[in-house]
Amino acid sequence: MSRRSALLQFADLPGKIYRLLTPAQRRQALAIGLLIVAVSVLDVLSLASIVPLLWLVFGRSSALLQQTGLSISLMLPLALGGWVVLFLLKNALGWWTSLQQNRFAYRLASRLSGEQFDRFFQETRGATLDEHSAKVLRRIHHVPVEFAAHVLLALLHMAAEGLIFLFLLAGLAVYQWQMLALLLALIVPLAVLFYWRQRQVLRRLGADLHQLAGEALRQLLETLGGWPEIRLYHRQEVFREAYLARQKRLNQCVAAFHSLNSLPPRFLEMAAVLAGAALVLAAHTLGYPPEKMVILLGLFTAAAYRLLPSMNRLSSAVMQLQTYRHTVDLLAEAPAGGQAAPSRPQPVPFRRSLVLEKVAFAYPGRSDFALREVDFRLDCGQTVGIVGSSGSGKTTLLLILMGLLEPRSGRVLVDGRPLTSHQVPGWQRQIGYVPQQPFLLDGTLLENIVFQPGVSREAVDQEALDFALQASGLGPWVETLPQGLDTPVGERGTGLSGGQRQRLVLARALYRRPRLLVLDEATSELDPASEAAILAALKRLQEKNLTMVIVSHRRSPLSLCHRAYRMESGRLVELAPAQEVW
Repeated sequence: MSRRSALLQFADLPGKIYRLLTPAQRRQALAIGLLIVAVSVLDVLSLASIVPLLWLVFGRSSALLQQTGLSISLMLPLALGGWVVLFLLKNALGWWTSLQQNRFAYRLASRLSGEQFDRFFQETRGATLDEHSAKVLRRIHHVPVEFAAHVLLALLHMAAEGLIFLFLLAGLAVYQWQMLALLLALIVPLAVLFYWRQRQVLRRLGADLHQLAGEALRQLLETLGGWPEIRLYHRQEVFREAYLARQKRLNQCVAAFHSLNSLPPRFLEMAAVLAGAALVLAAHTLGYPPEKMVILLGLFTAAAYRLLPSMNRLSSAVMQLQTYRHTVDLLAEAPAGGQAAPSRPQPVPFRRSLVLEKVAFAYPGRSDFALREVDFRLDCGQTVGIVGSSGSGKTTLLLILMGLLEPRSGRVLVDGRPLTSHQVPGWQRQIGYVPQQPFLLDGTLLENIVFQPGVSREAVDQEALDFALQASGLGPWVETLPQGLDTPVGERGTGLSGGQRQRLVLARALYRRPRLLVLDEATSELDPASEAAILAALKRLQEKNLTMVIVSHRRSPLSLCHRAYRMESGRLVELAPAQEVW
């Protein structure tokens, strides 16, 4: 990468970050910018005030004292007191500005994390189903924080330290521009060479950190999810080595980053020593009198005392921007899922039928179609069964029916009207869903039924809750529990049996008072007794004319169906009422 392209990369950062801010946050950023300017001015004034003190102490005070009629014993304490007050004001305002910067950055990180969370659910109508969960987790949880800590705050620090740096250089130029030019001629070429030597390493480190962090997280998630088989087959060592191999490489990159981050202070210290030696030699060569040399050295030493930390922070900020600039691009990517759904969508009327006409679907990045020219009809009050081998497209069909995937072609009609993307949230309010693998919160029975972590009793629709408990057959069992609905279910429902987990998810689906109930292999992993309990509950719901779609490879659930379809290689074939479905 050329120097020009590298500079352009940094030049476009403010614009990209500006577009990530809301109007209110842009106003906050402007206010913080004004605070940064104020702190920079105070910083320079506090250092510039050293010059009068030096004049007062070293030889130039006699004329001033004669004009004012004040003695050195009175003037010096006043000057020192004012100097201390100025530093107190500067540091108090600096702390307040730093506090506002951090609050601003991490509040923005929280907002961006929420937007990435929303983006995932917008995109899941097909765009991110093939994206690994570790990558999604990083994008939602880690990237916004990395952006706040290593990009936004780095830019704010660059602005603050850069202003101080420029103001101090301007002040030194006014006082002694020849000496300043000499020092810059020595230091700037060395600094530029040092920075460009580090640039390539930092860019490579940034890419490696991003990739390895995702790989290590993915490996860890897979290991935690498959622990029973890993332990049963005694494969702990294999998975341990696979995880640690990535984690070690990640830690090596982190160590390299911090090692590089420690180089600039040492380089700048050596540059300052070289500059100081050059300054003394130049002043001596030019024949400066002792008092002028003392004032000159004092001023440049004080400036160096403040400039060195500024240069360290500037260098550190540049390194962070080089390493973490990818977070800006990740956050700036336009969501593929369109506009966010309204918070309270209006239900889509469903009184007659649900129809699919010539529906086709293929997952992103795949050439083969999961569904091919599918025609399907479901009348209100009916129960329809779908059978087929694994991978034939049954679950994809259900996701289309529920509006969770968008067809590539064809139409979905509800009561004869095409279902638009804007109407999908309202359609989904009519649906209850019972998957093969129940998803349970690590909370109480009540939280899982209402599907809301931390829900209070006052926020619960008691009538809907009573209906869900009664219709699912969960009520009698709950009454036997000492804690009732406040009973914890454990992580992933480990405190419940398979049948209890499925009935709990059925109760969740029924709490919504759905007009359509979708069951995807809901009894395939249950023992006969648990399956019988679920089927009894479904029979009671059928008697209430609840519309249902049942996907199953077992005969018993399909005995409830009025009609049945067979899915074969993405095509749906309706079976005659008397025809066997296996």
